Amino acid sequence: MKKTIALLIAALMLVMLPAVPSAEENGTTVRVLLETQGEENLTITVKGTYSVGDTSFTDGTVTASVNNGTITLKHSEKGMLVSTTGTARIVRAEADKDEANLTLFNKGRKATLTYLGDLVFCYEDSVMKVINYVGMREYLYGVVSGEVTDSSNEQVLKTEAICAKGFALAEISARSKFSFDVYDSTTSQLYYGYKDSDKNVIKAVDEVWQNTLLYNGKPLKTYYCTANGGQVITPKIHWGGSDNDGAYFYGYDPFDLEGSKVNAVLTVNGASPESLPDKVYSYFLTLAAESLGEKVEKIEAIVSLYGVYDPDNPNGTSRYPKDLAPHAKSYITMNVKTKAGEYKQAKASFTLSNLKSSAGITASGTVLFSVRTKIQEWEIAFGEKKGHQVGLSHRGAGVMAKKGYSYVDILKFYYRGADLYDADGKLIPSSADFHFEYTGSDPAETPTPSIEPSATPEPSATPEASDTPAPSETPEPSESPEPSETPEPSETPEPSETPEPSETPEPSETPEPSETPEPSETPEPSATPEPSDTPEPSDTPEPSDTPEPSESPKPSETPEPSESPDPSESPEPSTSPDPSEPPALLPGDVDGENGITKADALMVIRYCVGLETLTEEQKTRADINKDGKVDQLDAAAILRMITVKPQWV
Repeated sequence: MKKTIALLIAALMLVMLPAVPSAEENGTTVRVLLETQGEENLTITVKGTYSVGDTSFTDGTVTASVNNGTITLKHSEKGMLVSTTGTARIVRAEADKDEANLTLFNKGRKATLTYLGDLVFCYEDSVMKVINYVGMREYLYGVVSGEVTDSSNEQVLKTEAICAKGFALAEISARSKFSFDVYDSTTSQLYYGYKDSDKNVIKAVDEVWQNTLLYNGKPLKTYYCTANGGQVITPKIHWGGSDNDGAYFYGYDPFDLEGSKVNAVLTVNGASPESLPDKVYSYFLTLAAESLGEKVEKIEAIVSLYGVYDPDNPNGTSRYPKDLAPHAKSYITMNVKTKAGEYKQAKASFTLSNLKSSAGITASGTVLFSVRTKIQEWEIAFGEKKGHQVGLSHRGAGVMAKKGYSYVDILKFYYRGADLYDADGKLIPSSADFHFEYTGSDPAETPTPSIEPSATPEPSATPEASDTPAPSETPEPSESPEPSETPEPSETPEPSETPEPSETPEPSETPEPSETPEPSETPEPSATPEPSDTPEPSDTPEPSDTPEPSESPKPSETPEPSESPDPSESPEPSTSPDPSEPPALLPGDVDGENGITKADALMVIRYCVGLETLTEEQKTRADINKDGKVDQLDAAAILRMITVKPQWV
């Protein structure tokens, strides 16, 4: 026992010593398979000093070839460098990215690209594979340049860097027994090596690459896409089964809808139906007449409007929520005045695709749904998605950034259950206010988040909340003064994490570099779980019989973040913690100081040797491995959490 105590105390003392800079100042090594597509001869242009084995060389060119499984490397001046049936590696001697790099033609990317780090050659699966061994920071230069563009908003660049890192950490963890961690294509996430001209990308990555998004104390595998069409879904909905589902937001994304002219949003004010476009009003008027079996003169009010994903299962399932888009059928209740002068209530069903065609609504895409945003007010969305709709939407992030949200806020909107930490394990909180509003007890509707911009210095105006309660649907934020730019957190480190399928669906479905992620038809990169064989929700057929009104309505613009609640309206519960309640404590935070420190590890060590007593709550927080007991393993786990930098960076 004394020996065990001594070892534990020694370990604790080691973490108390000043941190020694890592030899790999660019962080965890990422092994990227370059898509050379089985080329048997490659010419690599060398800038700076490199070595192969004991032979060092500066500048010039290296020729790599394969013959009957034998890899040969030759230098333009030094001659033969190596000939082997094993692995050959060109090692960078100079760490400065602008002083040493390697350039070659990447057949898959259809471009001559420059790479930092080392190049490894091996004969595997009957082809010569070329793998770029590169530090995390330098890897992120290439992914951010590939998934978005250098001209993107600074907050979007930073958001993409954090997402790309989370996905990479998951792949590294899952593929340790393989020869590489990630592909350079949308099978993982687009990677374009190093572009010294992408100054904005480099600056953004340098500022945030050490920060990491954590869920349940581990790096989150961050899936992302180009566009979700107005509704964010979770990994479970898309791929069927995920232990990270709680980290992801599910619901209405007004920012994504606002980000493209191919989307359309129709506002339905139930108290004044006459404000509807003529063709939409005529469409609903005909529905009421058919429902009652008599002529209807006027719609006095629209009482209810909602849709369901599966009419045969209107309550939804654990995988497919009832309000999942596209809505296969929608239902409307109207108070009307008949031609006979009687006041009646008409109930009818219809499809949004039929409404779209009959009313001449100009929009493309298959993400069709309605959401309640205010008391007796709804938004009907006709959105176009690009990708799997899981996690961050590049299009939505761009709109949020323009409205003044910081990258921390954007991450919090899309990954609602995860938290961002810096290199020292310190929480970087979002100052944005995300909450749900409720519309009442209508069982067909669910809560929808209303978003207010983060509080920023000298806000141009105090946002006012819209008057809309609603459990399932997210109210589209109504106009509010644009927040001034939110201050951004300083650099911070990152964790490592998650398993990854060997064939991950492409993270972000985005086109090649110039346009955001390049997914052609692959599940979007930025993180894509391995799709199970579960079919994705497909578009539901739509009935075609409905009267065709005459004028085409003009899609209303998506309102900006919702205004703060009117005291006269019904109260709305907030998803953010009540300031009067103590904040939730992290696993490992044994002393309850809202942070994981050496003191927490020492408390566990003292408890293990009988020098400390812990409350039940403290034991729960101390039981890191969740085996039902607090012991030396938990103390060691807390020590690792404190010295997280080598893992997460």
